[in-house]
Amino acid sequence: MTTKTPDRIVELWPNLPEAARADLIKRAESMAAGIVDFTAEDLAGIERGREDFKHGRTLSAEQFDSNMDAFMKGLRQKSARAP
Repeated sequence: MTTKTPDRIVELWPNLPEAARADLIKRAESMAAGIVDFTAEDLAGIERGREDFKHGRTLSAEQFDSNMDAFMKGLRQKSARAP
C-alpha cells in the first residue's frame, strides 16, 4: 500500500455501491484489529500447505523459481494471444 491509497479510496468512495462500502469498512476494521478474514478456500489452502510441509512435500528455492518462471512465461504467452 502506498500513501496514495487512502486518497484513492476517498476519491472512489462516492462511486462505490453501499455493499462495497460496507465490505471495505468491514475488511479495514478487521485488519486494524489484527483479524484476518480468510475464505474457506484460503483456509483449505493453508491446511494443505501445512500438511505438505509436515510430510516434506516442499520445493527448494531453485525449484520454486523454476516453477514460477514457467508459470509466468505461460501467462505472458496467453496474454500475447489474447485479443
